[in-house]
Formats: sequence, structure tokens, C-alpha cells
Amino acid sequence: MSSYVYSPKEVYVYYVGESLMGFSDGTFLEVEILSNEWTPRTGIDGVTSYHPKYNMSGTCTLTLQQGSTGNEFLSFLVSQIEQNMNPNILEAAQSNLSIVDTSGTFNLLFENAVIIKQPNITFGKEAQQGPRKWVFHSSRVSYYGEIDEPVRTRSVVQRGLDFLEDQDII
Repeated sequence: MSSYVYSPKEVYVYYVGESLMGFSDGTFLEVEILSNEWTPRTGIDGVTSYHPKYNMSGTCTLTLQQGSTGNEFLSFLVSQIEQNMNPNILEAAQSNLSIVDTSGTFNLLFENAVIIKQPNITFGKEAQQGPRKWVFHSSRVSYYGEIDEPVRTRSVVQRGLDFLEDQDII
């Protein structure tokens, strides 16, 4: 009998080509598919038929530590969206969100994901207080999608600026 070894250190999240790191203690990633796999319909005669889901949308809540560089990167993207409310920046705000568990076989792709809710900001005496919860939404969530490659060598702000420049926004 084989066994599965899970390691939270082997879970990777990529957004806009950035590897988001600095996950919070406890549950740091929650994925919700927004519809049931099958919808039952029972007629007046008691006969039930089942219809497959056509709604492939879902949300992903990512919880990062307060000091995570992922917060800095996502905050930078949100600020650029808010400051440049034009069609180009809004289109660029949609990027694939990839979730990979390399210790297993899990691979999930949120196509054209957008940040639908920024985190509440809290500060406290200790560093473990104030985790940041980012909520993403995608109209199409699929398993076994392609993986975005991380970009690790440049500063967070430079990666954000390069992304905006690549999209012909700045």
C-alpha cells in the first residue's frame, strides 16, 4: 500500500509570473468551486434527472503573512489598477493564477483570475498578527493546467513595472 506525503513547503502559487511566498500559519490556501458537480431535477412524477455543471467559476483565498513580499507585489498591482483606470490596465489585471503541490499530483489553474477583494489590514504587537487574505476569482477553474514560471531575480517593484511595460500600459 502506497502512502502520500504532504508538505506545505511544496505548495507553490504563481500570479502574473510571480511566485507568491510567505504563507501564513494554519490554512493558507482555500479554493472554492462555486457550483455543484451535478444538479438534480426532480419532476412531479418523482423521476430525477441530473445535469452536469456548466459553471466552472471559483474563488481562491490566499493568506499571506503580514511581512510577505507577496503582499507588496499584489498591493503594487492593485494600486496600479486604481491609479490607471483605463482598458489596458484593467485587461492586464487578469492573469492566470496557478497552484501546484509538487509533493503530490495537484495542479490547479484559475484562468484570467482577478483580485476581487483586498485584505483587511490589521496591526498588532506581535508579527503573527495581521495575516493578509487576498481573494481571487476566475470564471474558469481547471485541473492540470500549465504552470506559470516564477521570476525570482528582480525586485518586487521592478517585476511589477516590467509587467505593466510588457502590457504596453506604461
